[in-house]
Amino acid sequence: MRFAPIRPVIQSAIEAFGQVAIVPNPPHSLASDSWKGLVFSLMAAHRNAEALSELGKIPADVRRQLEADVEWVQGVASLYFAVGDTPHATLYLHRVENYLLVHRTALPASLEVQHAWLLYNLKDDVALYPILERLDARQDLTADLRKQVETLWAQWAVRRANQAIESGNLTRGVEILQAASEDYPDNMTVAARSRRSPTRAWAVRGKLSPSSSRST
Repeated sequence: MRFAPIRPVIQSAIEAFGQVAIVPNPPHSLASDSWKGLVFSLMAAHRNAEALSELGKIPADVRRQLEADVEWVQGVASLYFAVGDTPHATLYLHRVENYLLVHRTALPASLEVQHAWLLYNLKDDVALYPILERLDARQDLTADLRKQVETLWAQWAVRRANQAIESGNLTRGVEILQAASEDYPDNMTVAARSRRSPTRAWAVRGKLSPSSSRST
């Protein structure tokens, strides 16, 4: 595995900084802002190996500042997921969730959409569903963020439909696909999957609820 040489550095950093409390107004400095910008710009360019390597070079005092920043913590969770390090991605994601629970606060819209994508990629359906519903209700989403939320709903619908069909529950899978095709007629993933299945009308959000899947 090409990231194996830096995994001891990752583990050491998590042990050293994983207990740093995330705070609403985190301390920052020119150095912390610079490191954050560097790592995030590498991630944006899909240079994840380099971004991961740079984490190990951040001075300890600067890293402590960054680890108190919810945007940084969630970004690092996304980075770990991108390189296939699901255990560490999950650990960082839980830090974000604990922060939200303790402070009873909502993330900025862009961060909450990022959070939803991370949960989707980690296949954490139970945590994802209420976040998508909360995003639906937000009035501060830009057009791009609203499109991402619709894409999340659509792709999740297809995944849940595939899971239902593969487990032998054809009726439920078809219902989810029909609902998704009605709600997101322009989504190519939904359209392609729906063409391969018979359809019946249903309400997509009700059928996607993790609790409803357990009851069927």
